[in-house]
Amino acid sequence: MSELTDAGPTDNLAEWHGLQIYDSQGLKYNTQKVWRAWPKHDWGAWLCRVFSHTIYVDFDLTDPTPVSVNELRNRVEAFYGELEQMQKAKTHLEIIELLL
Repeated sequence: MSELTDAGPTDNLAEWHGLQIYDSQGLKYNTQKVWRAWPKHDWGAWLCRVFSHTIYVDFDLTDPTPVSVNELRNRVEAFYGELEQMQKAKTHLEIIELLL
């Protein structure tokens, strides 16, 4: 979860709207709203930029929708290209673990 809530101090959080998040249980979520959770104040965000420190974000998600293993596989391959080991994955968890 920390990988979802850590962001670079110069990240454009508007680009995170509509982000699709897939979990190991075969559910997909879309981000509806993304905001800087910490630091709360602009001066704190400025200090994070100066010192290249991570900021933390929070977001509102849509209700989850179930996705098939094939849908997740196709989504991953559309982004990364065809991966040989991806064809052997039988579960959502196996696909996600291949990406870590």
